[in-house]
Amino acid sequence: MIDTCTLLLQLNDVQQVAMVRAAFIDYALILLERSRETLDAWETVHLANAIGALSLNVHALQQPTSAWLRLALSDIERALMPPAHRPAPDVIRSIQNEWPTLQQLRDAIESIATEIDHFPNRMT
Repeated sequence: MIDTCTLLLQLNDVQQVAMVRAAFIDYALILLERSRETLDAWETVHLANAIGALSLNVHALQQPTSAWLRLALSDIERALMPPAHRPAPDVIRSIQNEWPTLQQLRDAIESIATEIDHFPNRMT
């Protein structure tokens, strides 16, 4: 499991941005692989948000920056929130037709990994 608190603390030093990005990518790919058949709406939405925030971080004009990366870590943590602690499911159901597929999520994270020259073993 990813230790988002430790990674967030490491972002206080912008020289750690590349390492945090790599750790995020590795973990997101592991999570997608493990959740292949069981990814629910809550997890899908928050993983998509996390990947989008990572992309914004990678494409920020000023580099290195922790902007957006903190949000990416926050969203991946929310994706892992136990169902009993989540808000009412109606909020997520309302956007059901707009959910990205597992393959779209994997493609997005792998695209970012390629951009930052990070090639985890789990990429397929």
